[in-house]
Amino acid sequence: MTRKVQERPAFTVPTPGSEAAFLSQLQALFQEYGIAINDILGETGTFTPTFTFDIPGDLSVVYTRQVGKYWLAGSVVHVTIDMPCTPTFTGIAHYACI
Repeated sequence: MTRKVQERPAFTVPTPGSEAAFLSQLQALFQEYGIAINDILGETGTFTPTFTFDIPGDLSVVYTRQVGKYWLAGSVVHVTIDMPCTPTFTGIAHYACI
């Protein structure tokens, strides 16, 4: 028996705002194998990310936008964060946190 290798269409890693297109590509790929994407992908959602330090001191942050999205695929949680910002601070010597 000879197995035929089929080339699959490439898809790109999602960038903020393109998750729907990415999921559509995955859905089309899974349909070829008779798998429903909802059988693989679990919970999805959004959140509002923030930038801070463990000891924020006089930190001031101006955000252009704050968008966080997540989706569960099996036992792996995928996260995208789109958070351009300008932090202003003095005297902080600890760890940055998102």
